[in-house]
Amino acid sequence: MQDTEIELLKASVSCAALLERLPPVWRLDRAESTRRNLKYRRGEGEIVIVNHEGRGWWDPLSDHKGDVFTLVQHLDPGLNFGDARRVLSGFAGIAPTFPEALRTQRARASHIPVAQRWDWRPRLSCGSPAWRYLTERRKLALLANFGPVVLTDFGPSPVPQPTVARLDRGTWRGLESQSGFV
Repeated sequence: MQDTEIELLKASVSCAALLERLPPVWRLDRAESTRRNLKYRRGEGEIVIVNHEGRGWWDPLSDHKGDVFTLVQHLDPGLNFGDARRVLSGFAGIAPTFPEALRTQRARASHIPVAQRWDWRPRLSCGSPAWRYLTERRKLALLANFGPVVLTDFGPSPVPQPTVARLDRGTWRGLESQSGFV
């Protein structure tokens, strides 16, 4: 067998298609899968994760991993390399049945201005869960006066700049740093 045939089979056979069609059939766990890592289950405690766009796989419950050749041999340990090649030749060009994109990616940047997005958020009020989080968990001392209120951070903060909260008509509008809203 030539290396070109091996490379052709590796490029044209998807690990996901093998799992979906070789008996006993594995089922895609959509809730636990991402676009890059497809989690397949079969029976109790049997899991295989397909990655590298269907070209690789690994078993999270053991050290087994590899390409389509090692997957066929993992599923049927009695197969040698020649037998695996014959099995894979029947799967060349077959696409898996799962949808192309399991989850659609949200656009990272919003076209809605930050101030308008903060207007949609619930108002920060004394005693609310957000207020308790800021004062108890983040240890922010809220110095109430009229106008912008400076928050003094007594613990580690992901925002190195001074942070302020806007007080608008008696209610808290949001947190703001020198680089924009937090």
